[in-house]
Amino acid sequence: TGSTMDQEEMIRVATENKDLSLSVTIAFYRLYVAYMFDKYELALEMAEESRSVAICLNFQHLFYEGLARAESARKQKRHRRAHICAARKAVKKAKRLSQTCPTNTLNNIFLLEAEICFAKGDLDSAIPLYQRSIALADEAGYLHEKALANERIGIALGESDSQFRSIGFLRESLKLYRDWGAHAKVDQMKKKFPLLADEATGVPPL
Repeated sequence: TGSTMDQEEMIRVATENKDLSLSVTIAFYRLYVAYMFDKYELALEMAEESRSVAICLNFQHLFYEGLARAESARKQKRHRRAHICAARKAVKKAKRLSQTCPTNTLNNIFLLEAEICFAKGDLDSAIPLYQRSIALADEAGYLHEKALANERIGIALGESDSQFRSIGFLRESLKLYRDWGAHAKVDQMKKKFPLLADEATGVPPL
């Protein structure tokens, strides 16, 4: 909810008019925003809400739900296996959907696979998958998805012994989000990663 959209009003309209398409759209964007701002439990709640009314799930829903599942596997050790299993299923379904237009979706597939490897603690396998996702997003001109892939590889490297490389990717992510116009995301990253607090411009990863 914000100046662009009154969430409660949109939900009311969708409910009163029994508009399933609008209900699914609202649930997806709530899933998307929750994931992007680290509200992973809420993201999964929104994924379930969308699933409850959707006749079929679109690619982007599967992608962001898979990402939320992979991150939840890292955060919630008790349910790690279940989340990884769900993320793998999301990859499998997303791959089937992507066959009609692979150019638009391959960068997402590689990112989701990288996140699953990261959740399993296999950083050696994750890094080249992240890098492939970044390269494909760059080729396609998807600033926001390139920003996300840079952010995620930066986080992964930050949890290893590669702090220097990590900050390079995070700086690039910050620059891309700024170029895309995602000012709230830029502010969030500066708060989340103190080394970025005084960044004015991005620096390409090493």
